[in-house]
Amino acid sequence: MKLLLKGCMSIAALLAVGLFAACGDDDKEEIFIDASEPILEVSTTETNFTFTSAGNVAKELVFTTNRDWQVVRGEGDTGWLTLFKRAGNAGENIKIWVAASENTDTEGRSASFTLQAGGHTQVFTVYQAQKDAVIISNPDSYKDLSSGVDETTGATEEKIIEVELATNAGDVEPAFNFGGAGVEPWIKLVVEDTDENTPQTRALENHKLQFKVEPNDEYTLRIAIITIKSKLTEASAQIEVRQQGKLKPEIKITNEADFKSILASGATIPLQLETNASRLDELTVEVPDKDKGWVSVTKNADETAYELIVKTNTLSARSTTITVCAAKDHSIKQEMKLSQVSAAGVTITITNKDEFDNEWNKLGSVVIVKHKIDITSWDVAVSYPEDETVEWLEVKNKTVSGAIYLSMSENKIFKPRTATITIFDKENPSSKDEVTIVQAAATCMVIEEGVSLSQTIKNYGLDEATVESLELKGTLSNADWALLKTMSTKNKLRKIDLSAITNTTIPNNAFNGCIKLEIFILPQHGGLAQIPEGCCRNCTALKEIKIPEGVDVVINHAFAGCSALTKIYLPSTTTYLYGYCFEKCPKIAEIHLQCKPLQIIKVWRSPTQPAVAAEVFNDNSQGWKKATFYVPAAYVNFYKKPTPENCVSKNLQEELAKGAWSATCAESWFTWINAQTVVETED
Repeated sequence: MKLLLKGCMSIAALLAVGLFAACGDDDKEEIFIDASEPILEVSTTETNFTFTSAGNVAKELVFTTNRDWQVVRGEGDTGWLTLFKRAGNAGENIKIWVAASENTDTEGRSASFTLQAGGHTQVFTVYQAQKDAVIISNPDSYKDLSSGVDETTGATEEKIIEVELATNAGDVEPAFNFGGAGVEPWIKLVVEDTDENTPQTRALENHKLQFKVEPNDEYTLRIAIITIKSKLTEASAQIEVRQQGKLKPEIKITNEADFKSILASGATIPLQLETNASRLDELTVEVPDKDKGWVSVTKNADETAYELIVKTNTLSARSTTITVCAAKDHSIKQEMKLSQVSAAGVTITITNKDEFDNEWNKLGSVVIVKHKIDITSWDVAVSYPEDETVEWLEVKNKTVSGAIYLSMSENKIFKPRTATITIFDKENPSSKDEVTIVQAAATCMVIEEGVSLSQTIKNYGLDEATVESLELKGTLSNADWALLKTMSTKNKLRKIDLSAITNTTIPNNAFNGCIKLEIFILPQHGGLAQIPEGCCRNCTALKEIKIPEGVDVVINHAFAGCSALTKIYLPSTTTYLYGYCFEKCPKIAEIHLQCKPLQIIKVWRSPTQPAVAAEVFNDNSQGWKKATFYVPAAYVNFYKKPTPENCVSKNLQEELAKGAWSATCAESWFTWINAQTVVETED
């Protein structure tokens, strides 16, 4: 509606009109007084202005007056209130713009101003809402939780953590991020602090939420993010929960000497261990499959120690490697050599048995069995397990003195295979010596056209739930990418080799959150132009990334959150790194660069956000500069003192071409190193 304000002419004004009418023509100066009625007509429909906490809009006040006018601020704090145009002359449809700066407080605020014209006034009120907020007390209090495992008894106990918070955004609810799809939840809400009788106000209210944290029975630190968010607004806050793993076992075999020269008659020998493991079951003792026929493991009568049972030896001397390791992490281990002497009266001895301790090449090779034979009538035979249908070893030459030559074909099966090579006395076949050979499993899996990765894995006789390493050849479908992601989060896939994959693009976030992924090799065909957004984001076990030649750009957050990443390799074809590519990668120790200096500061946040400036590392301490840099010899000076003509930026190339640094293309944006950085040459 319109507000119309009119004034009445005073008696003095009427007298003045009469006096001027009485003046004669002899007066030399005519004095004019506007005798019209003062008007202030407000066209704006609202007399109160309301703004959100963001305050990123302006609203208009429209009025008409036949007098000079002005705006007067009210009392109190009005510094956050902006009035565009504070005074002016008479006119129609005069506009004043009213705006508010962002309110970062959790309380609302108000102010007033008065419009004055021709003796008339109109008061307007401006109200700005408070910032919706969830504020957590001591959010860093949950970053060093104990494992919940008693190191003496092995007993486990759940832990309850209490989170105190305040919010003005109504009821809240938690959301959990445990590092990727398929990771078992280990925190859950146990008490929800709600009261239906509590009135919903806009003031800060205190809440307490309780969470149950399950004991960590692994040896590694685990991290979860709890986001506590309003059910009504976008307000939220986060806490990071870090729980230590249980104490890693220390293992020392104290009686290794007892296993150095075991008699041919065999023996049962206790394994004496010095360890901090609280239970024997926390440790396992492993014997290579090929030697389980003559060495076995058991527990003693009271189950307080392991024993090794070595059978009688009727052949030449033999040995194997015994491994004592942590049951939950086989990388925590100690190995020892177990050796048994030759039986008496042996006439056939294979002298290079040690060369058969490790797996042989999956691609096949020549196998040489060296021997010492004291008889003239002997022969050699190859035998296979009952389930082996392929004869993959062939005797080629047994006439060479002291050696037998065999050929080994390529293993195309995704599991190791074994065979036994036996040299025997023709007249007395029980007089013999033998060695077991193990050929490594095939690793390159060919995905045929029209066949899914899931079906291919089955065709190779494998289980996608247990596969730890895949080397793939062919083309991946969207479903195949999704399966790889599941296998390296929920399952056990630690290594993915895509060297022979023909895809020229990778889906966004293809491996985001793959916490099991330790080794990742990108396609090497040269046609991969970009590393997509979030490609390996939050792959917390990934230690190294080599970006292949042909890659032009690395999109935002590609390797952000790879907290174990220590080595980065960028090819000569790289021209741009988008925002936060290597954010939250605190362990970077080596950076290998085959390209000229790239822009790393004030980069585009993403290809669709050119106006949002970001950084590649987003590390205020510039920790990446403490890494050792490896660059071509011809580029060393480019990195030590960047110049526009020797730098590269896909999105600033025209600026660089001007040949001079400027406010829109600064030297600091291309500066990777400082005076303390170690730079090595690498061509």
